[in-house]
Amino acid sequence: MIMDDFLTNGTFDRHLRRMRGIMRNRVVDMARMITNSFPPGTKISSPQGGYVLWVQMGEGVDGFELSRRAKEAGVSILPGEICSSTGAYKNCIRLSCWHPWSVELEEGITKLANIVAELQDG
Repeated sequence: MIMDDFLTNGTFDRHLRRMRGIMRNRVVDMARMITNSFPPGTKISSPQGGYVLWVQMGEGVDGFELSRRAKEAGVSILPGEICSSTGAYKNCIRLSCWHPWSVELEEGITKLANIVAELQDG
């Protein structure tokens, strides 16, 4: 009965609207942090239908190497090449924006930005 009430009286719709707003803000906050901390020339897009960011770095940055170094620093990312059946997107990564903003998340983005800068400087 509780679930029936939740689904039929509008509570669920209000919950979804609230969560969409929260998630949209998380994507915007993370994009802003990336823009402010990653090397110049980094491009960011937010694919429709999810709460992730697609980050394209300079051609000299290898997503798998970035992923390896990021993991050593305690940061989890998805190399872009995994999202391609043709080996494209070698210099891209996908970042999830699901987690609430925190000091740890901000530190992780800063660590990631520093690694990207090291890889670009080669």
